[in-house]
Amino acid sequence: MENFHKNKYTNIYMKMVNFRRKNALAKQIYSENHHIIPRSLGGTNDKENLIRVSAREHYVLHKLLTKMVSGAAKYKMLEAFAGFTRNVVRKINFNSR
Repeated sequence: MENFHKNKYTNIYMKMVNFRRKNALAKQIYSENHHIIPRSLGGTNDKENLIRVSAREHYVLHKLLTKMVSGAAKYKMLEAFAGFTRNVVRKINFNSR
């Protein structure tokens, strides 16, 4: 977590992560795995670093990550977030809705 700035975005991110850790999604609800510390920033695939989130939560968490880091890490997070907003194959642009 040392890569993350101490700002309001990091606070929101951690609240969302902690909420989802305590309140798991029902198994029948569509979900995606999210790396709490992204692999590109040194995170692992360990169970402690993964949470199941809804598609919307996943989008928001990645948007927050772009505001929590700087330098080279920011470019990595921007590229990861860009993957959520464009789907070249299906020609669809996504947002948080």
